[in-house]
Amino acid sequence: MLYGTKTAIVKYCGTSFYSMILEGLRIIGGLLLLLFIPGYALTWMFFPEKPDLPRGDRIALSFALSISGVMLSVLFADIILGIDSTPVNIVITVMSLTFLALLFWRIHLFIITRNINYRLLAAIRTFSSLVRKRFWVKYEEKP
Repeated sequence: MLYGTKTAIVKYCGTSFYSMILEGLRIIGGLLLLLFIPGYALTWMFFPEKPDLPRGDRIALSFALSISGVMLSVLFADIILGIDSTPVNIVITVMSLTFLALLFWRIHLFIITRNINYRLLAAIRTFSSLVRKRFWVKYEEKP
C-alpha cells in the first residue's frame, strides 16, 4: 500500500507534520532571539538616530552585539545574581536585555528632543531680548 508524503513522514519520524513545522519555527525564533534581536536593540541604544549608522552596518553590528550581549547578560544573571541557567531563565534574561536597551534608546531620544526644544526656546529668548534692546536703545536716543 502506498502512503502519502505526510503519512510517510509521520510513520518515519513518529511525530505529526504540524509538530515538525512548529519545531522549525521554534528553532528559527530562537536563533533570531539569540543572534539578532538583542543586538539590533543595542545598536539603537548606542546609535539612537537613523543617520548615525547605515542600515547594513547596523545589521552587521547587531549580530556581534547580540552574541556578546547575550553571553554577558546570561553570565551576569548566573554568576552575580545567582540565577540558574535554564532555558526559561535565559529567554527572560535576553528579553530583559532587549527591553532595557529599547528603554534606554527611548529615554535618550526624549532627552535629545527635549534638549532641542530648550535650545530653541533659549535662542528665541536671546533673539527677542536682542531685538528689545536694540529697539529700546533707539527709542531712548530719539527724545
